[in-house]
Amino acid sequence: MVTRKRAQIFWLWLLGLCLLQSSSVYATLTASVDRTVLSESDIITLTIRSTRGAIEDGADFASMLPNFTILNSQRSNQFSFINGKRSSNYDLVLTLAPNRNGTLTIPAFSGNGEATTPISISVTAGSKDLQQDAGDVFIESSVNKESVYVQAQLILTVKIYYAVGLSEAHITEPEIAGALVQKLGEGQKQEALLKGVRYSIIEQNYAIFPETSGQLEIPELLLSGRTQSRFGNRFRSNGQFVRVKSRPITIRVLPKPDAFPVDEPWLPATALVIDDSWEILNPETRAGEPVTRTITVTAKGVAAAQLPPVELPQVSGLKMYSDQPQRDEKAVAQGLVAQQTSATAIVPVREGDYSIAPIRIYWWNTDTNTLMNSLIKGRTIHASAVPLISQPAVSVSEEKSAKINAITQDGTTRPDRWLWPTLAALFAFLWLITAYLWWAAKSRKKAAMVAPENIRSQKLESRRQAYRLLRKACNAADPAAAREALLAWLKVVFLDESIRTLNDVVHLDCHLQLAPMLVELDAVLYGQPSTENNRWDGKPLLKVIEQIKKTEERRCRRRNSRSPPSLYPLS
Repeated sequence: MVTRKRAQIFWLWLLGLCLLQSSSVYATLTASVDRTVLSESDIITLTIRSTRGAIEDGADFASMLPNFTILNSQRSNQFSFINGKRSSNYDLVLTLAPNRNGTLTIPAFSGNGEATTPISISVTAGSKDLQQDAGDVFIESSVNKESVYVQAQLILTVKIYYAVGLSEAHITEPEIAGALVQKLGEGQKQEALLKGVRYSIIEQNYAIFPETSGQLEIPELLLSGRTQSRFGNRFRSNGQFVRVKSRPITIRVLPKPDAFPVDEPWLPATALVIDDSWEILNPETRAGEPVTRTITVTAKGVAAAQLPPVELPQVSGLKMYSDQPQRDEKAVAQGLVAQQTSATAIVPVREGDYSIAPIRIYWWNTDTNTLMNSLIKGRTIHASAVPLISQPAVSVSEEKSAKINAITQDGTTRPDRWLWPTLAALFAFLWLITAYLWWAAKSRKKAAMVAPENIRSQKLESRRQAYRLLRKACNAADPAAAREALLAWLKVVFLDESIRTLNDVVHLDCHLQLAPMLVELDAVLYGQPSTENNRWDGKPLLKVIEQIKKTEERRCRRRNSRSPPSLYPLS
């Protein structure tokens, strides 16, 4: 019994020693901040964590941080025991306010034989007007650029400052005439120190896309709510009702630069990346067998609808079947990130080498104000011949043996020699019945398709007639006739009987430049001209309509050719 107890004590002592060594092996000392870019009036949180032991209380952090003011410090300990492993975290959390702007450095801290990594902080100058007008509650609006290109992204930042509790708070969303506005994620919470008063901040970003060039007015935003009084550790909503406004902002919207190619779709972005992938590493296949090519375009600072479709150039001897492009966009604090994926099945109709020409996508870099182009490299596909399928040969001996087996030993044929002719006649009779039933069903189907074919031809003729009237009205500079013909043409093309006014066209997947032209057309008709003279020019509208017409014709051809390709197209 004594020996057994000694063994248990030994193993417990050994287990404790292993746990102690494992905790010392993974012990680390780290330092981290909640952000590295802030303004002179902001507050950051510095967390120093040790997994070996508590951080010394006597450390003079004030002398170690000459560029910061320590507003608060807290300590916390966390212990856990999971799957036989013990872990512990000893945290020291410091709330810091920068003393000046510029690039400031949080130095390395040492303890328990380890040291942290220095951290660089970028501090920008604060707003003087903001500090002069600071109250218990106020709101500030700012943009990242003073001028922006038409249809390019502009970031609007809205910050709500409050030094007291706030309940029943409501802020108006920015509604800007002549621009598309999209909210970028959820609001971020921060803290700032202004004139010795600590403020809580809620920051919200918006992406703005101007539709026309000229002056863009961002209206003032209204924040309303009720202040809360503090009683102990709680707030009570018996304060005053407050209403504060932000300052309006005027932005200059630049037109599309002359350096951008006229025949290319306008695409302003901050970055653009293209990924070209194939179903196989080396494009090599057999005649009649498809190979899939997938092209993914990712752009920053644009909406997904602005990305132009990528169409492979036609090559003689290749059949191409393109899927509908898949578009997606993600909203981050810095703006929109759009992505478009286009997959095309390529089928060689005969053996040989086929070269697909390269494709260039032109876009305008709004950060550097330069024309850029991204190249989709050309590729060569090698198609080998389809191997012939040979039929198995029947030897002479097997054929002779089959004939001999049909005769009995006494020279007479077997009784089952009449079985096969009877079965053949029966199958022929059944085949005739099947052929008759197939012919009757085909006749009924053909008769049933006469009406849809007539309807389709009538729609096609009405579409052509509406387009001819629209082209005639645009060339004659007749805005009233152009408006009537445009509504009729869009109603037939998009099969939407609800289109009655130009406002009903907004939800359609049309050309991005169509909306401002419709606004101009209504302005000419109803006494609100947006041009210098009263004569309306229909040629720009006709040019956009022709682009929409070509796009819809390509979509129609794709839908008609969506049936799967034959394995042997030449047969």
